[in-house]
Amino acid sequence: MEYMIISLNSPAIQAIPAREKACDVARRANDVLAEQVERRRDRFQAFAALPMQDPDAAAAEARRCVHNLGLVDAPVNGYSQITVEDGAVYLDDGRFRALWAELESLDVPFCLHPREPLTSQSRIYDGHPWLLGSAWAFGGETATHALRLMGSGLFDEHPRLTVILGHLGEGLPFNIWRVDHRIRRTSRSGPRFGSQTRRPPTFGA
Repeated sequence: MEYMIISLNSPAIQAIPAREKACDVARRANDVLAEQVERRRDRFQAFAALPMQDPDAAAAEARRCVHNLGLVDAPVNGYSQITVEDGAVYLDDGRFRALWAELESLDVPFCLHPREPLTSQSRIYDGHPWLLGSAWAFGGETATHALRLMGSGLFDEHPRLTVILGHLGEGLPFNIWRVDHRIRRTSRSGPRFGSQTRRPPTFGA
């Protein structure tokens, strides 16, 4: 292994509901990451942590990390807990639109990284803890999150935006044909995609 990208582990900043604390921890973490990268830039690079609890601060931190610290990407660990512990705010929420515009203008990729679903929203896993984490829940949570972004009109608004999904696409490549086929033939999908995007997402060839 000759080159590594380092970042905070999941859920990291996304699990800090308090806005000011999330911003502070993200900034300090990014400074530490940049310091470590600078020691061996030939071997390391880093992903910037973003405080999604404050979208304006997240956009400013993304600019600082790219322009001042030389970091190359902005990963977010799934949904964010904003203000309350037991609440999940996903990235198709309208409050993040200015941040997406900033990331597109910076021309850096965005990495959607997995995290565990909230306990209150995880009843399907009750009695089966082996399904949690990277065995299954990570992929299901992140793939659904990605589909929400595709269906929200985000990529119509920001066509140059690049979003990275790890772990073999979190299972989406194996389900592309089925998703594409069903959203074209299910009445439930028509009004949603018709109102929020110029055209339904096309996942298959």
